[in-house]
Amino acid sequence: MAGVTSGIGEVSNSVILAAVQNIVTAINTQNQTNINLAGSQDFFNITSATLIKSGQGRIVRISVVVAGSAVGTVYDSAIVTDITRPIYKITFAATGIQIVDLPVQYGILVVPGTGQTLAGSFS
Repeated sequence: MAGVTSGIGEVSNSVILAAVQNIVTAINTQNQTNINLAGSQDFFNITSATLIKSGQGRIVRISVVVAGSAVGTVYDSAIVTDITRPIYKITFAATGIQIVDLPVQYGILVVPGTGQTLAGSFS
C-alpha cells in the first residue's frame, strides 16, 4: 500500500508522517510553555536576600511560610545588592500563597521582609 487514497488523490505515507511529527512537535512546545508558566522549579526556606535565578525568567508564586513584620520584595536583578528594579511586594502579615506571574529580564532576587520565611516557584 503506497498511501491513503482520498477524493483529492493519493497521500503518501511520508506526508502523513510529517504531519503527525508537526502535531507532536506543537503539542510538546505547548506543554513546555505550560510548564514554564506554571513554574518549572521551586525554592524553599528563604530567610535572607537570595538570588534565585540569573537571566531571563518568570517568578510565578511566592509562599509566605512564616509571616514577618515587614514586606518583602522580589527584584528583577542578577546581583544580591542590586535592588533598583522592584517588581513585586510580598505581604507579610499572614502566611499563604501569592500569585506573582511576572517576567524578569536580569534575574530573580527575593528579599524577605523582617522575620519572613519564603518559598515559591519560577521558570
